[in-house]
Amino acid sequence: MKPPPVIRDTAWDWTLFWVAGGLCLISVIALRSAAATLNPSLVWKQALWIGVGMLLSRLIASTSYTRWLDASPLLYLAVVGLLVMVVVAGTVKLGAARWLTIFGLSLQPSELAKLATACCLARKARYSRSPYMGAGNPSSPALTSGCGRPSATPLI
Repeated sequence: MKPPPVIRDTAWDWTLFWVAGGLCLISVIALRSAAATLNPSLVWKQALWIGVGMLLSRLIASTSYTRWLDASPLLYLAVVGLLVMVVVAGTVKLGAARWLTIFGLSLQPSELAKLATACCLARKARYSRSPYMGAGNPSSPALTSGCGRPSATPLI
């Protein structure tokens, strides 16, 4: 069986792109209005991060979902490592140590943990051979044990 391509050759959803771009433009205009006297550089930072986000969304959307499923256990372990680093070397902001500062960028690993958990659950549902979940049963529960290959032991 031929493995799926890393980059899919599919049509880009331009409607979604322009709607998201319009919302981002509105946010930059609102930020410019609010921060005009306090910190005008925030507008340029916001615009830069919007551009980075748009490029990353294109890259992520063009990558085959099976590649993300295959990488999900490693992504999950990496995020767990980041969460452990928060306990050891977390930066305190607003009274809680929930942030990591990496190369001058503040990162909140709990947000990445949500994505990694969703990818692991999707992988579990995709590869499960249990009659209670998987592609053969779309109304099945999505909670099972582990992030790896099939296990017929549900959590609930």
